[in-house]
Amino acid sequence: MIGQPQSPEYKLSPEETDALFRSLLHKEGTWVEWGVGCQQLQQSGHSAQEIFEQTGFQTAQQNMIIVAAQVYQSIASSGVPEDLLAYCRGPRSDVLYELRILSHSQRAIAAQVCQAKSLEFDGAKELARAMQEFARLPQIPDSFTEHPGDAVAYQAWRSAKQKKDLQDRTRLIAKGLKFAHSATARQKIEQLLSDLTTSPTKAAPLLPLYRYDEDTNVPLLIPVAGSLPLESDRLLSVPPSSKRLLLIS
Repeated sequence: MIGQPQSPEYKLSPEETDALFRSLLHKEGTWVEWGVGCQQLQQSGHSAQEIFEQTGFQTAQQNMIIVAAQVYQSIASSGVPEDLLAYCRGPRSDVLYELRILSHSQRAIAAQVCQAKSLEFDGAKELARAMQEFARLPQIPDSFTEHPGDAVAYQAWRSAKQKKDLQDRTRLIAKGLKFAHSATARQKIEQLLSDLTTSPTKAAPLLPLYRYDEDTNVPLLIPVAGSLPLESDRLLSVPPSSKRLLLIS
């Protein structure tokens, strides 16, 4: 069993170092213990390349399990149920790694959403980002709550409103309904479903706009001939000086 990570000043004894290398080589224990072991070796002065040569754990993998193990420990310290910890060890190092950007208080409830929704690493990444963006809002949007599920639902609702393509809009509505935690958030998203059956109204055509370079080409309104219906003698009675441009009002 690999213990907790030591401080950077801590130096492993040769016996402890050999035991850790051997344990990692044979992948004994859980990925959490692997991450703690890699961190202990690095803090004791062993490079990531040396650990790779001794254990087969590549540098990128070492970084992921070290960070994910730290996330796991912060979740475990929150007093969450054992079934959630078992889920995290299941293994879910890639999922917990995506939760690293969240605060310690947010990680536990985010992990619960990942468990409930069976999220993979990409879903966990989207969840963490949605929680961060939601927390930056000046106030909680109407009908939504601070729950992580509502944070994702809000992002989906906002994106769906901006989509004109029916397929993209429907996909985002389905995502919002999947994650919506509160009844009010679900109702807010369901309102978008009625928009799918509403025929879009056609905008009135715009009149053409002409721009002239000279003032002499600008048309003038000269209401001198009267209004329609107009007899020919009335039109012929217009003074010649006004016939350069004649518009009937």
